[in-house]
Amino acid sequence: MMSSGSSWGVICVGLGAVLCALAPAAFAHTTIAAQAMEGVRSDNALRIGHGCEEGEVAVIAQSVVFPTDAPVLSSSDANPMPADLSEVIEQGGVEGLASLVQDRSIFLDQDVKRDANGNVIGFVGTRGFLTPGLRGRVPFEFSSPNFVAESCAKTLIVQIAIADICSRRPPLLRAQKVDLWIPDNGSQLAVEGAAQGIDGIGAPANLVVNRNTLSNPLPESCGAGYTLTVTPSPAQVDRDLAIKHFWAPR
Repeated sequence: MMSSGSSWGVICVGLGAVLCALAPAAFAHTTIAAQAMEGVRSDNALRIGHGCEEGEVAVIAQSVVFPTDAPVLSSSDANPMPADLSEVIEQGGVEGLASLVQDRSIFLDQDVKRDANGNVIGFVGTRGFLTPGLRGRVPFEFSSPNFVAESCAKTLIVQIAIADICSRRPPLLRAQKVDLWIPDNGSQLAVEGAAQGIDGIGAPANLVVNRNTLSNPLPESCGAGYTLTVTPSPAQVDRDLAIKHFWAPR
């Protein structure tokens, strides 16, 4: 059976990436609260639309991973495709751009995930309880990157892998125990999750970053410009979505 997240992913192919990023929470159940503007540091939030089994089971923990380790780039209209993010944003990557805001309305314990260089690459929330039937907000700050002046990119969509965890009792990868809002790009979690009918496979949360075309206009040769999507690699999803000493599905 195709999950609601997966079916929306099919619709997205026809409508285009930007429309999918703006899709209502009724389809993409854990989403990003707001779009971001180039070069602006602003408050944002992860919106948890429901618990597992369409909201019947409470979310008790959450793991969040930004695409930072060999991320996958895609675009329907970039010509040529950029070889890596350094051709599109001055920072060269999205690591270190997000900061977790302490808020215990859902999770009593919060922490960040870091790479080997100490850059923040994601968040963790544990010892939590989101009452079934209610929606949750997990606040964070995001320092939007600056688009390379010579680039023709007008929009950057940062796809974020998220696990909304409802149970720690093995077996972990079951529909009533976790929702996996992750890309369907070959990770073991995506393959096994889809086989179990887990919600969210193919529907990661999309953080849309818009170019400030007033202060950083597109070069005339770019025409209307293009949208670039950056997605966590399968290896990063399988490795970094786990929560050390708490939840390790692989």
